[in-house]
Amino acid sequence: MQSRSTRHGDRRVAAAALVAAFVLFDFPILVHPFVSVWGFPVGDYGPALWNFWATARALGQGQSPFLTHMLFGGRPASLFYHTLNPFYFVATAPFYYATRNVFVAFNASTLLGDALGLLFFYRLARALRGTRLLSALGAVCFVFCAYRLQHWPTLNLLSTWTIPFYSLALLRVWQKARLRDGARLGLAVVVLLLCDWHYLMFLAIASPFLIAWFVTRSGAAWIDRRRALAIGVAVLVASPVFVPYVAIAVRHAALSERAPYNNLLRVHWSASPLYYVVPGWLERRVIPERPREGSDARFADAERIRNRYFHSYKIKDARSLSLGNEFSLYLGLIPMVLFGFYVASGRLRRDLPLLAALAAFAFLSLGPALVWLDPVRIGPGRYLVLPTAKVFELPILSSTKHVSRFGLMVLFLMSVLASSRSSLGGKRRWGRGGAWAFLFLLLLLHRLDLDAFVRRVEPYAPSPALREALLAGSARAGNATVFPGTEWETEGAAMYLQTLHGRSLFSGYLSRLPVGAQSAIESDPFYAWLETARREGGEEATEIESFAPDRMPACVILLRRYLAPAERERATRRLRWNHAFDPAYEDDNVVVFWRTDRERASSASRPGDSRQESAFAYFGSEVDMENPFPTQ
Repeated sequence: MQSRSTRHGDRRVAAAALVAAFVLFDFPILVHPFVSVWGFPVGDYGPALWNFWATARALGQGQSPFLTHMLFGGRPASLFYHTLNPFYFVATAPFYYATRNVFVAFNASTLLGDALGLLFFYRLARALRGTRLLSALGAVCFVFCAYRLQHWPTLNLLSTWTIPFYSLALLRVWQKARLRDGARLGLAVVVLLLCDWHYLMFLAIASPFLIAWFVTRSGAAWIDRRRALAIGVAVLVASPVFVPYVAIAVRHAALSERAPYNNLLRVHWSASPLYYVVPGWLERRVIPERPREGSDARFADAERIRNRYFHSYKIKDARSLSLGNEFSLYLGLIPMVLFGFYVASGRLRRDLPLLAALAAFAFLSLGPALVWLDPVRIGPGRYLVLPTAKVFELPILSSTKHVSRFGLMVLFLMSVLASSRSSLGGKRRWGRGGAWAFLFLLLLLHRLDLDAFVRRVEPYAPSPALREALLAGSARAGNATVFPGTEWETEGAAMYLQTLHGRSLFSGYLSRLPVGAQSAIESDPFYAWLETARREGGEEATEIESFAPDRMPACVILLRRYLAPAERERATRRLRWNHAFDPAYEDDNVVVFWRTDRERASSASRPGDSRQESAFAYFGSEVDMENPFPTQ
């Protein structure tokens, strides 16, 4: 039996190991907490930062944080299916309100998620009688995995700590069956709802397997009076949030257009088995590039832009960040080795329920077709449709988008099994000092193994001059248009810039768009007029004279980094035609124009041709802004 001093020493070393891993992987954030982001906040970074600003704004005005009128020209847009994550806003509210800095709130949320993940996985592994060495190592391998590091901007997907949190609460119900254990399980369900309902779906699938495993390991009864009471308490705790949550989900579904997640599309969102074992630094050598044709050209151009501007990504000429975000299932060398030791231990029979769950999630992560090479770069028909493709049409799975995300549960289950049952790391074999030295060596190797996925930061902070320019016309009525602003990358930048100027945006990027928003944007005459400036050799037209000031945005922001020099020059000339807009600010990222509202000779004769009515008026006239949900 260990002495008290030995147990306390082991706890201190375990804590030191977890802190060391925290610093190793989160060092860029700790160094630049006020400005940490990958360069200019585009793509998913823009909406992630915008979420804090939009939630604080809605609450400050006494409005629901799940509905916004600040995007798409004022049309009410539901944020219920968006990556809003109310839990992180509440948890980091003191940081946001103290600094009014969205970077601080975002980074505080990231650090909080990392810390909670390490804590709850370690406690889960220890509750399953794992050694402190393996519990600490399993926590690090799960929290700092390729999947999570590649999804850094998306806070709902970063909420992986809720998986061990829920699993630990479920285990306590079957271990001790106290009423407070039931309350913790109900709280875990509430937290999952507020963080990411996809993970709740994953755990709903995994729960029967987990319960069967707990019962098999402990020999406890499947259900008895105490456990039934604990589960009843869990239902009572979760219901006040769960029931309204479902009601809001049904109500807001009418506001949003759901993406057509058919099986053909899921083929391109599935994962190759190769991605489980191929490290980031080896991907380019193992998975060849194929020539781009037809519809692939647009994707190739997006890759070129990402690899040009996100140059802090080490393998910038190999893989696009978007591809890595959606399909990185790399398990990591250390987790695979630990799982190999677990398998070699020969103690698999009592773990059959969890092994069955692992196999089920591995199957789900592959999607409706077996894809061996890159799921985006494969040619037409170069995949094998599985006989079980109909599984993905079931109600519980039909809402999934990137089915490769099921692979996260594969890593979780592998880490739990390896941490709780592997014979590696016993003190008698290694000696106490050798075991802990080996632990720190493995932590370092894990950090080096995932180097291609580790967050790299180019500090970005808006200059005072940019803030001043964006607020200069605050008294002028009208929306803001970001150009080009109808693509994922640029809409993210538009949403970040909105946190600086506070005006309603012409477009936006949400997980689900408002009904009719995309078609209205594409048919807007003013934006179409500006879009023609990108055409090579286009003549400078005078159609702007047909737009009255109230049919034009108050502010136009050119994202110069997404425009070729000739396109930017033509767009600038077009905006300044007949003194319609004046430039107020320019830097390497943006050019800010404000509408002048000067008297124009031609506009007096045609003050707002009805045929030229823009999407701004279209949005405002179609929807009752005071009552977007009229009583039937």
